Amino acid sequence: RSMSGHLCAALLVCLLLRDWRQAAASDPHDVQDKAASQVKRRLSPQSTAEIQSCLLGSGDVGCGTFQCFTNNSCEIQGLHHICLTLLHNAGRYDSQGKSFVKDALRCMALGLRQRFSCVSRRCSAVREMVHSLQRECYSKHQLCLALRDHMDTMGGLIQFHLMFPPGPYVELMNFLLKCGEEERRWVGWRLRGQCEQHWGMLCTSLGCPLNTTTVPSPAP
Repeated sequence: RSMSGHLCAALLVCLLLRDWRQAAASDPHDVQDKAASQVKRRLSPQSTAEIQSCLLGSGDVGCGTFQCFTNNSCEIQGLHHICLTLLHNAGRYDSQGKSFVKDALRCMALGLRQRFSCVSRRCSAVREMVHSLQRECYSKHQLCLALRDHMDTMGGLIQFHLMFPPGPYVELMNFLLKCGEEERRWVGWRLRGQCEQHWGMLCTSLGCPLNTTTVPSPAP
């Protein structure tokens, strides 16, 4: 069985265990109603208005644009933290690394402002817009090259506990895991260490996560 299979199985079991515990403490009818509402979930009118107002007042520099998505009914979390982590370490990068941080964050900020007003309010569509923009900007501005040259300073991007619920952090991890063999091992090693800090022997017994090639993404 491949290492990527180990990670997928481990994380899916972990998620199932968490969901089972939540379901066990709930009324069966409440669980069914919640499941039905999740399938049809859309960005609420209040969240939509708040995000649009925030985007209008945000600029190209800094993390203001990403903070607009911090609290929303679709539970799209992590963009602001990723931005803050990159900016916090920017002073330790060389000129190429600094250029990546500036250009990639600006690419994301511009894309969010331009595309949010056009995307459907279904949570799955909003998530896919965000994830597609991540892949586009990370690739265009060579995140893999920046990681390769700054592994010692980019460790803060690897945050296992922020991968739940799946969202921008899972998309970031999937991108990093495809950067190359050395980068894949480095990301997998850090993820496993953090997994064991949170869940102890459960991660070790399930092989979660080590030398991986992909992290399960959220279902549409």
